[in-house]
Amino acid sequence: MEKFELNDFRKLRGLSDVTFSPDGQHIAVVVKSCNDQDGYDFTIWARSQGGEFRQLTSFGKESSYLWDDEETLMFLSLRDPSDQKRAEAGEELTGAYRLSLNGGEAVKAFTLPIQAGKLEKLDEGLYLVTARCDATQPGYYKMNAEERKQVAEDKKKNAEFHVLDETPFWSNGTLGFTSKLRTRLFVYDEKKDELTPCSAPLFQVEASAVIGRKIYYSGCEYTLRTKLQKDVWCYDLDSGENRQVYANEGFGNRSQNVATDGSRVFFCAAKGETWGQNEHPNFYQLDPQTGSLTLLAEADLSYYTSKPKEGALWINGSDRISNNLFCFTAENELNKMTDWIGDIGSFDIFGDQAVISGKQGLDFDEVWTFDLKTGQASCISDFNRSFLKEKAVSECEPLTIASHDWEVDGWIMKPADFDPNKTYPAILTIHGGPKGAYHGTFGIDMQTWASAGYFVFFCNPIGSDGRGNEFAEIREKHGTVDYEDIMNFTDEVLKRYPQIDPQRMGVTGISYGGYMTNWIIGHTDRFKAASSQCSVVNWVSMYGVSDISMEFVPDQMGGSIFEKTQTYWDRSPLKYACNAVTPTLFIQPLADFRCHLSDGLQMVTALMDKGVETRVVCFDGDHHGLNHFGKPSHRERSYSETLNWMDSHLK
Repeated sequence: MEKFELNDFRKLRGLSDVTFSPDGQHIAVVVKSCNDQDGYDFTIWARSQGGEFRQLTSFGKESSYLWDDEETLMFLSLRDPSDQKRAEAGEELTGAYRLSLNGGEAVKAFTLPIQAGKLEKLDEGLYLVTARCDATQPGYYKMNAEERKQVAEDKKKNAEFHVLDETPFWSNGTLGFTSKLRTRLFVYDEKKDELTPCSAPLFQVEASAVIGRKIYYSGCEYTLRTKLQKDVWCYDLDSGENRQVYANEGFGNRSQNVATDGSRVFFCAAKGETWGQNEHPNFYQLDPQTGSLTLLAEADLSYYTSKPKEGALWINGSDRISNNLFCFTAENELNKMTDWIGDIGSFDIFGDQAVISGKQGLDFDEVWTFDLKTGQASCISDFNRSFLKEKAVSECEPLTIASHDWEVDGWIMKPADFDPNKTYPAILTIHGGPKGAYHGTFGIDMQTWASAGYFVFFCNPIGSDGRGNEFAEIREKHGTVDYEDIMNFTDEVLKRYPQIDPQRMGVTGISYGGYMTNWIIGHTDRFKAASSQCSVVNWVSMYGVSDISMEFVPDQMGGSIFEKTQTYWDRSPLKYACNAVTPTLFIQPLADFRCHLSDGLQMVTALMDKGVETRVVCFDGDHHGLNHFGKPSHRERSYSETLNWMDSHLK
C-alpha cells in the first residue's frame, strides 16, 4: 500500500452541519474540499433513506443552509452576477437560494441587505438572520442605493486609517481590525421583504434560542471593552418588543449561553468562583417574566454545540477520550446517549435516530447514524474511506499512565513499515488549549510523520478537557504539573517501545502546544529538535495584544497583570530561554491574533541571541488555525517545514 504523503490532505474532505430533513427522510451535510485556486469549496450533499450521498450544489460557497421544507434546502450565497458586482463595489449583501431535492437549479429567493452568516426558519416565509454588522452604521440595512454607495466610497477613502476605541480590537480568523463590529440578529419577512433588527447595534450576540414566537438571545452590549458577563434578552415577534429578561448576577465562566428544549428557557452558566472562566456551565431555568433563575442540574461537562430536539436539549460533550451525545431531559437529567470513541463535529436527532459527522479510528470525516435504543452505529458515507483504504495509515495505540494521582491518557503511533528489530526517531506532539484534548483519531500531520518513519506519541496531561473541572484546573501552574505529566508519559513510552532512539526525539505543538514546546526547550535538552507553532511565549505581552487578552490571560494567571506581575513572568517560557540549546523552528501566521507574531519573535530573538539554531517561517494572511483551516499551499508548507526540520536533526 502507498504511504500517506505530505500533500494527501488535499484529497481529504471535511464534513460539517449534518442534519435530518423535517420528516427524517433525508440527511444533508456540508462538504469542504480543496480547490485549484488554493482555497476551499463548500458544497451541500444529501442522501435519502437507504441511498447514497449525492452532491446538490457546485458553486463552492454553500457553507450554510437550512431545511425550508421536507424536500427543499435554502442556502446563502452570492451567485447572481449583479449581486457579485455590488459586493465588489463594497456593498454588504447576501443572497438566499432555494434548491429542491427533486432536481433543477437553485432559485434565488431573496437578497438580504446585510452580511448574513446564518438563517433559521421561524415560520413560513419568516427567518431569523445572524449577521456581522458595523455598529457605526446602525441603519445600514435600511439605506437606499445611493446611501450605501456613499458608505462604500467613504470606506475606500479611509482604507489606510484605522480608529480603535475598544477592545478586542481584532479577532482571530477575521482579517483586519474588528473595532465596532458586532454580531446582530434580524428577522426577515419574505412576504413583506422586510428586515427588522432584534438586537441593539452595540450588542454582541453570543447565542440564541427560539420558543414559539419569542427569540431569546444572550450576549452583552459594550463600549471601550467587552464584558465577560452575558445578559439575556427577548424579542417578541408579535409585538416587536425587545426587552432584557435577565441581567447577569455574577456568572463569570466564559461559556454563558441561552438554550432551550423547545419549551423552557435555559441559561447555561457557572459563577467561575472555584474553577475560573473555564468552569463547566450548570443548567438553570430562566423565568422570562421575573428574570429569576432556578438551578436544575450541576453538570461537570464541557460541551461544544447544543440543539433542542424531541422535547429535550441535546449536547455534543467532551467525554474523556471522545466526544459523545448527551441529552438533558424534561426530568432534568443529563444522560449519555452514545458510546462513541472519536470526534463528533456536528449532529442532529430525529426520533430514536442520531446522525453525526465525525472521525473514529483510522477514518477521517464520515457520516454515521446511531440507533439510540440499541446503541448501534453505522457509517453511511464514503467521503474519505475509499481513498484512505489505498493508504498505509498508522493506528493510534492507547497508553494510560499514572501521574499526579490521576490517570493520563495517551497514544503511540508506530512508523510505517515498522520493524521491531530497528530503531527509529520519534516526535512528541502536544495539543492546544490548555483545555484541549486528543481523542486518538486521524491526524493529518501525525500520519505524515509516521509515514516518514517516525514514532509519534501524544497525551492529555492535567489541564486537558473531558475529565471534569478538577482535572482541567491549570491556572498559575502552566509548565509545572502539565510538564511533569508529559515528561512522565515520555518516559513510559520509551520503556514500552525500546525501538525509539532517545537521542533522536523531537517535540512540537500548536498554541498551548507551542507554549509547552517553548517551555520544554528551556527546561530539558532531551529533545534534539523542536517546532513551536502559533505559540505563547510571554504572558505579559500576550495580555497586551491577544484577541482574548482581557479575559483569558488574567484568568489563567490568577489575577490582573498589576497584581500578578511575577506570576506572569514566572510562567513565561521566555524567562527560561537562556537555558535552551535545542534547534527550534517557529511557524507563525501573520494574522494570528490569538498568539501574535510579536510574542513569537521574542522567543526567536532570545534563541538567536544565545546562538541556538533557529528558523522562523511566517505566513501572510493566515491565522491561528493555519494547520487546519489555512490556505492549502500554506498548510502544505507548514507541514513540510516541520517535517524537514525534524528530518535534518533527527535522521
